[in-house]
Amino acid sequence: MRGNENEKKAMQSLLDKVIVKQFQENLYREIERLGLKQYKVSEKAGKGQKGLNKMLTEIRNVKVSNLLRYHFAINELLKNEKRNEILVLDDLINENIKATMKVAENAADAHIEDFIKENKVFFQGIMFHLDHFKTRKNLNPAEIFLLDDIKKILND
Repeated sequence: MRGNENEKKAMQSLLDKVIVKQFQENLYREIERLGLKQYKVSEKAGKGQKGLNKMLTEIRNVKVSNLLRYHFAINELLKNEKRNEILVLDDLINENIKATMKVAENAADAHIEDFIKENKVFFQGIMFHLDHFKTRKNLNPAEIFLLDDIKKILND
């Protein structure tokens, strides 16, 4: 492993993508649980009928303002339907996201190879996200190189 600042940046970038994906999955689950239609949430947020679906299927760093607009739209739809429930933003930040944020925080000062070994169970748990990002060609060359290193360490 290279063990340099570029490697740390690649690690931070990978973990940021995982956090965004986890948040998107939580948002999708809540929309389904609430029985709302994606296209209605999307339209209410001013993003057109397919905006939310596009955001949920793409792997990119979504603007916080867009996430907040969808959150607001969901609550407006619930209010319009005279339902006595709201979607609390904190409900979208579950234990998986908190764990990923904690790992990302610790990665900034770590020797990456040791860091992966120390967090082996965590990395095994997010590998399906990382493989998905690679399959969808959402990783840059440094992230691909790091992912290959992560896999080697996990298989040792």
